[in-house]
Amino acid sequence: TGAITGREAGPKERGKVFGLLGMTIGLGALAGGLSIGPMVDAWGYRRMFTVMAAFLLIIPLAALVMVRETSSVSEKAVQGPVKQRGRFEKVLFLLFAAQIFGMIANGLGNMARSISMSGLSFTNTAITTTAAVSGLIAIPLALFLGWLSDKLGRKLILIISHAAGTLCLVLLVISFRLWHFWIAASLLSIVVVSMSVGPAFVADIVKKESVGTGIALFQGAQWLGIIAGFVYSGYAFKAMGFSSSLFAASGTGIIAALLILFLRTSPPAGDSGR
Repeated sequence: TGAITGREAGPKERGKVFGLLGMTIGLGALAGGLSIGPMVDAWGYRRMFTVMAAFLLIIPLAALVMVRETSSVSEKAVQGPVKQRGRFEKVLFLLFAAQIFGMIANGLGNMARSISMSGLSFTNTAITTTAAVSGLIAIPLALFLGWLSDKLGRKLILIISHAAGTLCLVLLVISFRLWHFWIAASLLSIVVVSMSVGPAFVADIVKKESVGTGIALFQGAQWLGIIAGFVYSGYAFKAMGFSSSLFAASGTGIIAALLILFLRTSPPAGDSGR
């Protein structure tokens, strides 16, 4: 979906279009947060996972019926000059690295929030409702910050997004009331904005024929970061303790923001995007 959107959206509206697409992340978190907890409390985990697995079958069926591409790229264009491919790889390497570091904070923050709330004896409904709060905030935020990235540039929005991950991890160390976790979830919703503004940035800085590859790699990088955050939490919480682990990882958001700050890019020829 992101690759198709990147090719179809104009350079001056990519942020808004990807923001609209990013709203689905918030909608999913809101729907899941309001439904999964009560399902677990009422039916248990096994039935909940069965229901969710059946629901996920809708996604490929909907894509098969509803998604249509209007642009095509010739095989010659996809190959491109060697020099262009080299520049494409160098620029995106730093962007992908930034996204990996930023998503480590996202994955770790989600895991730490659930573990902390469970340790404080919050119910499953309360824990998943916190995710719903994150989704509720992410719905308008994705559209607004996507639109703002069209006006102010993608880099500024991505820097803010990754810096929010650091604030979230620090806040989770001292959180013990429900509203504390709501604020932490809200900060994570800002981190998630990078998942929609980032692909728009990729579409800005690469040739149109490379957009599909670039966005696919970018989305792969963000999942690497999330998984790394989960793996880190499993080992670090046991070895260093909860608070020390979060403090140690809080710098990942800052590293991501610095990588974005020093990224030197220019739009491809014929494209006025940021």
